[in-house]
Amino acid sequence: MRRSIVLVVALVGGVLGGTLFGGPVLSAAAHVQDVLEQNLDASGFIRVHEQGTAHVAVTNFPASQNVTVTNLPSTQNVVLTGHEPFAAGESITAQTIPNGDVSGEHTFIVPAGKRLVIEYVNATMILPGGQNPFVLFIDAERNGTTFRYRLTPKPLAVNGYFSVEQAVTINADAGTAVRVVASRFPQTAGDGSFVYAVSGHVEPL
Repeated sequence: MRRSIVLVVALVGGVLGGTLFGGPVLSAAAHVQDVLEQNLDASGFIRVHEQGTAHVAVTNFPASQNVTVTNLPSTQNVVLTGHEPFAAGESITAQTIPNGDVSGEHTFIVPAGKRLVIEYVNATMILPGGQNPFVLFIDAERNGTTFRYRLTPKPLAVNGYFSVEQAVTINADAGTAVRVVASRFPQTAGDGSFVYAVSGHVEPL
């Protein structure tokens, strides 16, 4: 009984479909065709853009280009603003700390027209046995005012020898005297001595 009903419904549907839609449905079904895409890549996918490396060439340009700069004077002034190395001191001839005095000193002059920046100090003090250094100080004038920089000597393995090796930043005005003083305390008997060297650079004003 159910099969009969289903068959009847199918037949009725087909008749109604043909009646209601008629020619358009049957015509569309008759024109359906299989389409095979030919523009596929090696993996079987449809190509949607250019693949590989594109080469772009710009033509009509000469191999060499000449550039002309105008409106320049025939003579150019070159100003060097870099730092110039500087060194001073008495690292060969020892300066004396006289018998009975607590200190000895030495001075050097900053070059005219240039500001001095001392960056390293090296000094050695030699004192009679049993004596100790007090301080090595440097007096330098900056903007018209004298500043004193104190450095502490340290004992070496040799008895009576002391050294200073220290990075610093000491500024001194052009043309001024820089004073280096080695002192001992409290003993003052006998001659002592010291040698020193300072290094850094000078800057043009």
